[in-house]
Amino acid sequence: MWQKLVDKHKSLECDLAKEQPSIHRFTIVGRLFFLLIAEAFVHVYDLLFTSPQTSFTRAAWRKEDGTYKTSYGDHLNYKKRARLFSLSSFVIIVMSVIAVNYITLFMLDFRVESALAATITWDGGGSTNNWSEGANWSTNSKPTSGDVVIFNATSTKNITIDEAISVSGIDIQSGYTGIITQGSNNNITVGSGGFQQADGTFTGSSGTLDINRHFNLSGGTFNAPSGTMRVGDDWTHTAGGTFNHGNGTVEFYRNTNTTFNVAASETFNNITVAKADNWQFIVVSGDKAIVNGTTTLNDGRLMTGTIDVR
Repeated sequence: MWQKLVDKHKSLECDLAKEQPSIHRFTIVGRLFFLLIAEAFVHVYDLLFTSPQTSFTRAAWRKEDGTYKTSYGDHLNYKKRARLFSLSSFVIIVMSVIAVNYITLFMLDFRVESALAATITWDGGGSTNNWSEGANWSTNSKPTSGDVVIFNATSTKNITIDEAISVSGIDIQSGYTGIITQGSNNNITVGSGGFQQADGTFTGSSGTLDINRHFNLSGGTFNAPSGTMRVGDDWTHTAGGTFNHGNGTVEFYRNTNTTFNVAASETFNNITVAKADNWQFIVVSGDKAIVNGTTTLNDGRLMTGTIDVR
């Protein structure tokens, strides 16, 4: 029953995401209230309509004719009522509801925010090429951490990332033929939307490029930072596009299995695998990661495929 209620709540959130894309999240108070009522209903149902696990003694009394009558049913109902309304049971119910629903709300919040992330398109309407100028964006304000940034044929104007930025995702689509330049020492953080490039040129710098999820290159030219590029999920470069390592380090760090899938081979300067315990870095069978500099395995496991250290 609990799973059905959660599934229904997830479906409700997804429907709202489709119908009201401007809403970024449900309030925690609203969702907690809904799930609190649902959890309380489950406990009341269990207490009233399922048999108690504790034993009970039979109830007996003397009738007028001197004989004794025994009853089980009334005493059983009494036990149920006692369990339902006892202070200790109430406290246990409340504490379990809070614990379970905090975990549930965390998972739902991540999924809803991903579904409701706003998309902002580079339209180049400003007087400069700077990321920080709001007039260069379709919303006339620069992107924030909850936004997926789109580069397409709307404008092929070059852009300079002139400050440290944090966004949900970067999507460089076919039709954008400009150059995206990471300003010196300006760190870039990309969240759950990942990094996709199908056209144009991305040029890194001495700053860090931290991609929390996947990296997917299918077109254009990607010039990696001379510092550190961190990738949290899969690396995909199977068709089109050029990857240049930039004499930097690529680190695979997130605690999840990472699939490395390329068109035969990919050349790096340095590679670091920093995954906890038994999380795997999986090179697809037949593929090869070529490392000209240093390969470092801090933790995790290397699986299948080939890493060619030169």
